[in-house]
Amino acid sequence: MPRDASRGAPASLANALRHSGATTAEVAVGRPAHSVIVQITDNGKGDSSGGGVAEGNGLTGMRERVRILGGTLTVGPAPRGFAVKAEIPVAGSAE
Repeated sequence: MPRDASRGAPASLANALRHSGATTAEVAVGRPAHSVIVQITDNGKGDSSGGGVAEGNGLTGMRERVRILGGTLTVGPAPRGFAVKAEIPVAGSAE
């Protein structure tokens, strides 16, 4: 896994601890063809605003780091909390 691909995980876990009221968080790492996927899901309150995700400095910074690596960041409600998912292409795997 590219070293930079894992840098968002600590920030996501810190956000879960600070903002969600979560008691558990799960980190999943996958390596489908041509990319690395890192997903953090918690069991916290999720987005309580009812009008989309309010991105503070943490999510904005994560989104920028993932974008620099050529990837995408998806954030939003999960079935029992909130999820942050980064998908980052692996260097040298372009089709």
